Amino acid sequence: MFFSNRKSSALLAHKEKQGLEKSWLGNAWQESGYIFTPADGTPIYPSSPSQIFDKFIKELGLVKIPFHALRHTHATELLRQGHPDYLVAKRLGDEVATVLNTYAHPKSEDDRRLAHAYEDRIKSA
Repeated sequence: MFFSNRKSSALLAHKEKQGLEKSWLGNAWQESGYIFTPADGTPIYPSSPSQIFDKFIKELGLVKIPFHALRHTHATELLRQGHPDYLVAKRLGDEVATVLNTYAHPKSEDDRRLAHAYEDRIKSA
């Protein structure tokens, strides 16, 4: 499972807290469809996601990275796992060329893997 029990329990606790806020506010709650909202359910300020993200990172004891790095990491890891570039681009709402130029960063282990794959192919020819 991608999330550990500790990480998923933090998200479940947040969901429970938001449920209490909804019940306390009743008709005053404004359903925005967002996970992270002020206590009344309205959308948050544009800078708030990174602040909330930083708070969760600290609470969970994870390595601090910039909020936008999640998009970068997500795209890079999907490409590294071999998912088609056109699907990754669609997921991100970008063009394939943009995804490949922006997010496809080969690492040394990727190069070694390719070299071994080529070596195996040559040996089997």
